[in-house]
Amino acid sequence: MRDYGSILDRNRELAYPLIAAFSDPKNSALAELNARCITYLQQIPSPPLHIQSLGCYQIIQGGRIVDEHLLRKRRAGELFALLLLDQKHSLSFDQIADSLWQDKNTAAAQMLFHHATSRLRRILEPKLTEKCASRYLTVIGGNVSLHLPEGTTIDFVEFESRCKEEDWEGAFELYDGDFLPCFLYSGWATSTRERLKRLYLRALLVLAHRQFDVNHPREVIDLCHRALEIDPWQEDAVLLGMRACLALNDRAGAIRLYQSLEKSLREDLQTKPQVSIQELYRSIIHKNLVDGIDDSIGFQYGENHPISILSKLIF
Repeated sequence: MRDYGSILDRNRELAYPLIAAFSDPKNSALAELNARCITYLQQIPSPPLHIQSLGCYQIIQGGRIVDEHLLRKRRAGELFALLLLDQKHSLSFDQIADSLWQDKNTAAAQMLFHHATSRLRRILEPKLTEKCASRYLTVIGGNVSLHLPEGTTIDFVEFESRCKEEDWEGAFELYDGDFLPCFLYSGWATSTRERLKRLYLRALLVLAHRQFDVNHPREVIDLCHRALEIDPWQEDAVLLGMRACLALNDRAGAIRLYQSLEKSLREDLQTKPQVSIQELYRSIIHKNLVDGIDDSIGFQYGENHPISILSKLIF
């Protein structure tokens, strides 16, 4: 058996169907050989999974990319994601039914539960026969457990880890978009999506302050705009963005940031921007007015005319 072990391992997808095709319970020798082959195959470590959930939903298994359309069938992809969210990657039927089939009675939910687990089992191991146990998924007494091999990576888990370590640059690089956008209207994903979005917003603001401190105003403006796409009421992003615009002598850009914030707060929350932002805005408007007067007088009388010089002293 050891001589053929490597062959079985390399041709795993063909091995299970062949074992099933040549199964003959009347032939004890063949049945024993099949049992030994199955035992050997199930002892081989399963390939690690690389799971992307930020901005997309993708599972990469070894060199195989799982078809995204398969994850949408019979709610197998939602079941997989639910298991990922649980710290132990294990859930009961009741927990799953409460998340996925609240509008179904128990009998209907149990049938859908069977369909979802069966579909997920096939997605992870397409050639696995019904009689063979999955190395990734076990269903025992109504409890479903996901077994993640060593080397598996999950992007949202890594993202949260980077945030916990305050590695904001690493977190920024990992965040490619909202958590599981394909399940945007699924209630079970909402709290996680919002939590991750808040962490990303914090990363953006921390990095924006760092870029401001090292005099990189263009990078500051980009980060602030990203933050405002998530939270249009984010006053810290507006204040920092306005200051960065002024560092580039872009008063119009600073004014636009203020006016957008002022409109959002007025229409959505019936309130005004914080005092420091209002003061900065008024100083910009005053500067524009003074420069306009100076330019007008200078154009009319000339830069060196006593009236032009006096206007500069006054304003």
